[in-house]
Amino acid sequence: MWDALVSYQEDKIIKKSLLNEGIIFTVVVLLFGAGLISSIVGNAGDTIPNTISYESNTPTSGITIYNGSLSGYVNDTSMNPIEGARIRVYFHETFEENYSDSSGRYHVANIPICYCMKNCTASKEGYATEGVLLDITENTTRDFVLTPLDPCYPVFNGTMGDNGWFVNCVTITFIFDPEEISAVYYKVDGGSWQIYSGPLIVCDDGVYELCWRYVDNEGHQSDIYCEYFMIDQTKPEIELTVDTYKEDGLWYLVLTAIAEDECSGMNRVEFYINDILQEKIIGPGPNYEWIIPWILENYSVTGLICNRRITEENVSFFAFIVKTSAQYPINWDDTVKAKAYDNAGNWALCVMDSPSPPPDFPIIFRHFTFCNNYEGYIGRFFIDAVFEKGPLVTTLSCKI
Repeated sequence: MWDALVSYQEDKIIKKSLLNEGIIFTVVVLLFGAGLISSIVGNAGDTIPNTISYESNTPTSGITIYNGSLSGYVNDTSMNPIEGARIRVYFHETFEENYSDSSGRYHVANIPICYCMKNCTASKEGYATEGVLLDITENTTRDFVLTPLDPCYPVFNGTMGDNGWFVNCVTITFIFDPEEISAVYYKVDGGSWQIYSGPLIVCDDGVYELCWRYVDNEGHQSDIYCEYFMIDQTKPEIELTVDTYKEDGLWYLVLTAIAEDECSGMNRVEFYINDILQEKIIGPGPNYEWIIPWILENYSVTGLICNRRITEENVSFFAFIVKTSAQYPINWDDTVKAKAYDNAGNWALCVMDSPSPPPDFPIIFRHFTFCNNYEGYIGRFFIDAVFEKGPLVTTLSCKI
């Protein structure tokens, strides 16, 4: 554009008059304003909110970010777009949903990015519901293909938890046209055939197989169809114990949670101090162990020593009588909690008061090696020094 302007000015022989300071200033202002307006419009056009909820997610942030999304297309088995299909993403006993447009495209936003798999379903009356477990990120894509249903099919209603499990009673209703179908029969988990007369409710925990068949008004009997559904509305069981042990001069606190779930199985245990998430251990359990060193910042030594050896990197000596003290990771008035989650999303909480720190027993005639970063005094026979860390496990060189 600038070359064209210069060529034009040369043709008119007025190049110098137009390249004055006022024209340059005006062009710069216009360009800057256009860029600013473009930036503002671009930001205003962002339709995916970045909602933050104070729900524990990571040990560092303690929050869940609701900026995940799921998008794609919904087609039938002939790959024709389906308009008005409902796409739902279930999480944490709630869901987000959206509907496909005339091209079959959909977009579901405000989904939390966290540890659990999300149960995602696409459904429309007259089609079999398609479901899939997905790990949702900021821009997850998934296309759905819906199969046209037979004249009779079941609909499952209940509160969906995590990983495809219902977390309360499930109500099952059969959809059919009475003008075409005279009777519907069903059975649950291999039981006897029952004639359908109204919604049936299943409340007990477990994995179920629902089978059904129907008879049309001309007396023709359909094939047998079956579908599985899962219920777990019972929270897991959890016990929390505390213990301490000492190794190479260091004290350790051990928090052990024993958590079990007989139905959907265990997913994870989260450890909290004063309601702040500290550690998350994922796995089937039943034992979940969190080991915390008692000594966090410094280690003080006072007593009688001999055979000291001080280098640029290490300090070593034999101690006749040494009293040690250290900082503790948990204060006496802290509250310790362990929260157990099963695969369905049910949880149970165990709370205990802060455990007492181990006593400061004198250590008699033991060899110590520390990093040479102490503050205080180390004499030929007496020591009164504070080290940044506890004793080294080996006498190899120490890098700070």
